[in-house]
Amino acid sequence: MAPRAAAPFPSPASRFRAPWPRIGLALLLALPLAACEREAAAPTPQQQAQGEAEEGARLYAQLRDLGRLEQAELAGRNVLEKYPDSAAAAEVRKSYDALRAEVEAQRESRRLAELWVYHAMPENGGMVRTATIHRSGDDTSTGVSEDAEGLRLVLRQHPEWGQSVYLLVSNGDFDCAEDGCSMQIRFDEGEPSEWKATVSREGPLPALFVEDDEAFIAQLEQAGWVESQAPLAEQAARPLRFEVGGFDRAHWLGEEAAPAAPADAGGESAAPPSGGG
Repeated sequence: MAPRAAAPFPSPASRFRAPWPRIGLALLLALPLAACEREAAAPTPQQQAQGEAEEGARLYAQLRDLGRLEQAELAGRNVLEKYPDSAAAAEVRKSYDALRAEVEAQRESRRLAELWVYHAMPENGGMVRTATIHRSGDDTSTGVSEDAEGLRLVLRQHPEWGQSVYLLVSNGDFDCAEDGCSMQIRFDEGEPSEWKATVSREGPLPALFVEDDEAFIAQLEQAGWVESQAPLAEQAARPLRFEVGGFDRAHWLGEEAAPAAPADAGGESAAPPSGGG
């Protein structure tokens, strides 16, 4: 009898061939399960909106508590506009109106303060300090145009002439005699009263000085606006209105005054009134 042939030794590749179909089948079965889990974990549009609203409300509260009110107002408005019916919007709404009112008040306060321009310039061993405001409604962003009157109200402290209050006109003159005149002035909604004034034409621009500067400044500091019936040459008298509510006496007389402006742009260019400062 012929000897039985020995069984062939299995090749290395055949050792790993059998398990692969079972592993592949397991992977195929696992893929749908993983997809289902991902679908179950994905938030719905409603859940996503709720999360965004809650995040916006948290940001609003954080900014409000830090005192960053303008940024908080923007964050709160975003929640109220995008998610008005959410619980987060209801929470924001509890404090939003009061915060918005405070933000608007701050903006108005800044606007009024920025209407004033302060200058300081050394002269005669001291400092000339001026606070200047343009007539309400005048566009001063590009300076005074040739056809504009360029009316300004100026408060000045001078080391030699003392304290003064006067009006400046860039193009024109005041209808006031050399020995003085009078004009009507009122503060806010109060009754107009007559104030004595003196004109000076010795400086680069005509200036109309209010004689009782102490009383004028005292009332100005309590007012939101000043209206004057200043007599302008060759023109009918009409009210000149100045929004003075942002005046800052400490800035005017303190160390924060800006460098001096050219003589025809600030208040320090006026000569002293006849008979005193």
